[in-house]
Amino acid sequence: DEYLDQLLKSSKSVPSIPIAPIAAATATTTDASTEKAIPSSHLGAFLSIVENSKLDLEDLVSEVVLKLKEADPNLSLADKNESVRSQILELAERKSYGLKPTSEDSEFFKTDTTENACWFWESKVVDFLPKETLGKLVRPARAFRKKMSARVKSVTKVIDVLEKSPGNTKKISDEIAKLNKIRDED
Repeated sequence: DEYLDQLLKSSKSVPSIPIAPIAAATATTTDASTEKAIPSSHLGAFLSIVENSKLDLEDLVSEVVLKLKEADPNLSLADKNESVRSQILELAERKSYGLKPTSEDSEFFKTDTTENACWFWESKVVDFLPKETLGKLVRPARAFRKKMSARVKSVTKVIDVLEKSPGNTKKISDEIAKLNKIRDED
C-alpha cells in the first residue's frame, strides 16, 4: 500500500506545460455555424493548458477560458463554454494511468475525480505545441505516466494474488518477480 501511495503521489510532480505564445491573429472569413470558440491562432496556447491537466472536464473548460482570457484579453469567450468543451473533446482525451475505473459510462470518464485513477488529459494533436515543449515536457511526462501505470497495475496484481490465493507461493512469487522487473527497468 505504501508503494502504491508513493506512486500516486509522484504523479503530482509531473511538470505543467507553460502556455504557448498566442500567434498573431490572421484575418479569415468563417461561416458562423462552423466557428470554433478557440481560433486556430490560439490552439498552441489552448493545448498547452489542456496537456497534463488532471482536472475533470468542466473544471478544465473553466481553466481554459480563464487562462486564454488572461493571455489575450481581446478574445471573446463569453457564452462559449459548450464550444470550448467540444473542442477539448475533439482535440484531447482523458486517460487513466492508475487504477482503472469500473464504469463504462463515457460521461463518467469526463467527470470522475477519483485520485487513484490518476487522470490526465493528453492532446491528440501535438502539432500545435511548441517543439521545445513537446520534446522537453510532453513526451517525458507521457513516458513517466506509462511507467507509473505499469507499476500500479503490477502492484495491484500482487495485492489481488495475495488476497485471492494467499497460500499459492508460486503465483505470489511470479507476480512479485514481474513487479521487480518493472521496478528495475528504471
